[in-house]
Amino acid sequence: METINIEDVDHPDFVALDKDEQVVLVGEVKGFPFNFKEKKVQEYAIGRLINYLQAAKILIPFAMLVDVENIIIFKWDGKNFIESNICLNTAEVLNHYEPEFSKK
Repeated sequence: METINIEDVDHPDFVALDKDEQVVLVGEVKGFPFNFKEKKVQEYAIGRLINYLQAAKILIPFAMLVDVENIIIFKWDGKNFIESNICLNTAEVLNHYEPEFSKK
């Protein structure tokens, strides 16, 4: 596997830190729905997350893809995404923070 420098990789849209300020999740946000039925779209989105995770100097255990329809959280083992992931409805989650989200 080729080593990637973090400086050579676009930065994720957001990172989440734990209570010790360690990165535990990187994420990509898109303003349009991912069409995961289209293999190229799926490969591109997941490939960007993998680039972030591989370029990190530490193991980041989770990655997230967010679009207007779904929030998908993947578990990363340092080499691959583990099959089981969580898929949440974006509007249901964000309505807790912005009650008008689903109407916008």
